[in-house]
Amino acid sequence: MTRRVYKDDGFTLLETMVALAIVGTVMAALSLFFIRTSTVQHRQADTQVAAQIAANSLDFVSQLPGENVLLGRTQAAVQSQWQAPGTSVYLDSTRTDLTQAFDTTSPASTLQGLPTAPETIQLTDDTPAYQRWWYVGRCWQAKTGGDCTVVSTLLRPTRIEMFRIVVAITWTAPDCANRQCSYVTTMLAESSLDDPIW
Repeated sequence: MTRRVYKDDGFTLLETMVALAIVGTVMAALSLFFIRTSTVQHRQADTQVAAQIAANSLDFVSQLPGENVLLGRTQAAVQSQWQAPGTSVYLDSTRTDLTQAFDTTSPASTLQGLPTAPETIQLTDDTPAYQRWWYVGRCWQAKTGGDCTVVSTLLRPTRIEMFRIVVAITWTAPDCANRQCSYVTTMLAESSLDDPIW
């Protein structure tokens, strides 16, 4: 009985093509995963920087006494700011709870509290240019606490007048809607330098 011996001649062309197709499919999937992960990581880093800028901004506001947040914010400038295109994105959730707040000193102060025009913040060459927008409105809160809302003129003496400061940080990035990313935060601040009423 003779025994047939098969020589190992290597892979056939078909086997090689199938192997390349499998490797290519796996590599394509991994590439998409890597690109998506990189994009999300970049966006999270930008958002973290924006959150830090916003936190620093609120810390700055907490150091301004009373009506000093309004210095230099004329009625015309505030109205123009609140009516600007895109503003609704930052104020929609609070617009019904606020009335516009502006500098009522006569003449308007030459000092600047929180500007009505956006401020550009460029931390490093590697980070995008951030824009900081300040919105300031008035609301009234019950002395026992609760929501700060707009109330009728008759109820205002029984409430505590507060400022709601909205800080919007915006930047441009390809993975955001219309290439415009934003981070928005708010805080309440006392409108008077008097001691708080408890």
